[in-house]
Amino acid sequence: RLKGMAALRKNIGATAELTEFVMDATKAGVINVREAETILHPIEEHMRKFYKRLQESKDGFDKDESSMSLDTPRSHALSTLSIEPLPLETHHMTPPLPDQPVAVLPVQEEDEQVSKKTAWALPGCAPNAEADRQEIC
Repeated sequence: RLKGMAALRKNIGATAELTEFVMDATKAGVINVREAETILHPIEEHMRKFYKRLQESKDGFDKDESSMSLDTPRSHALSTLSIEPLPLETHHMTPPLPDQPVAVLPVQEEDEQVSKKTAWALPGCAPNAEADRQEIC
């Protein structure tokens, strides 16, 4: 982890110097803004990946070969197991916005009937609140 911090410090310094150099060249008219972005984009992307790896290391997710567990028949079987990703649902509910109240409906037993009072108890869902119903319901 300390080696990672030392490398991060060097990368940050080199990136800052290179960014300053490229921006000065842009201001002087040597290169245009598009060329400057073309030069700096890969460096910024590398720094993002580097920060991510460093954070993962800090959180305990080392990808170092020496920190991996011993190879056992069970771990080998699990490592060769292929798992298909679940398909994404296209008909999902959108979460409420931070300023909207979250409506929680009571849990019902199988025999219990839904009463009109329960349905209209939600804020803005009363029959006479047409404008509110369009926003919340």
